Amino acid sequence: MIDRASGAIAFDRGTVSPESATKSFVRSRLGRGAELVVEHAGFRTYRVAGALRLDGRPVAADVCFLDGAIRSVRVSLADEGATWEESSPKRERARQAEHTAWVRTALEGRGPRWQLPWGTVESEYDRKGGGSAIVITYGTATRGAL
Repeated sequence: MIDRASGAIAFDRGTVSPESATKSFVRSRLGRGAELVVEHAGFRTYRVAGALRLDGRPVAADVCFLDGAIRSVRVSLADEGATWEESSPKRERARQAEHTAWVRTALEGRGPRWQLPWGTVESEYDRKGGGSAIVITYGTATRGAL
């Protein structure tokens, strides 16, 4: 899943790491066809297109860059076959618990937030947005908000 020492995330179609840059990402197999979903004040967020797997599990991922350097990656277990209408706070809290358990296995420790030398990993539930995700943030908190 996430390499504890380096922060690299190895998806089935490619890897992102603290050294990733916008230009190399969009040209990569992983970034090919990615949709630019946010562009504002130096931030660019891409939604990875098509089927994607991490540790053999189906996931969805967004990759965020700030001024050309990777800032964060949001990964969510794909709820295959489910529709947005079937979504509920209870279902998303259950997905958050699954995310937390998955990261605990990879990084060891209790969580839901892990501070590592290269950044942070957090299993979060966004009440306002109605979703849950594993958020990998590269760099220190002083580099700016996500």
